[in-house]
Formats: sequence, C-alpha cells, structure tokens
Amino acid sequence: MSILPGSTIGMLGGGQLGRMFTIAARNMGYEVIVLDPDVNSPAGMLATRHICADYSDPAALTTLSQDCDVVTTEFCIRNDDGFVIALAAGTGHAARDFASGKS
Repeated sequence: MSILPGSTIGMLGGGQLGRMFTIAARNMGYEVIVLDPDVNSPAGMLATRHICADYSDPAALTTLSQDCDVVTTEFCIRNDDGFVIALAAGTGHAARDFASGKS
C-alpha cells in the first residue's frame, strides 16, 4: 500500500511536533486532518481540517478514521488505549498491536 501525495493523513495530537509534521506533509502535497481537544492546537491551525474533540470521542475517532487514508499519532500509544480499537472499527480494518508490531 502506498500513501502518495494527495492522500489524507490523520493525526491524533496537535502540538508543536504535530505542527512541524503538518507543515512538512502539506508541503509534500498531503492533506492533514488533526484530532486534538485544544481549539488553539498548533498543528490544527495549519491542518487541512482540525477536529476539535477529546481523543476518546467515538464520533470524532470514527470521522478521523473514515476521512483519512492513514492515521498516525503525535504521542506514544499505550497497548490498552481504546482509540486504537475505535480507529480500526471506523475503517473496517483489523487493529494492529502497536506495542509488539504485529498486524
């Protein structure tokens, strides 16, 4: 699977690292959707779209997963974080065990 320019990248978290990621991705031709609860999210301000909601909001996670070709995070994910499963449910794909790298 290739994620080519023009694709949409989703990102959980929208701080300063996310802002740098968003700048680079947009310069390379990608659309970026940021999910971050902060209305003044640094990455959200530059993203194609900012979903301002809590990371555990099921509707926001579903929207992010359905509107993006791939989703990444700005922060570390614990093995028990529920949004990993919620994202997978929104896409219809199996959740990956991010802690072990299994798919």
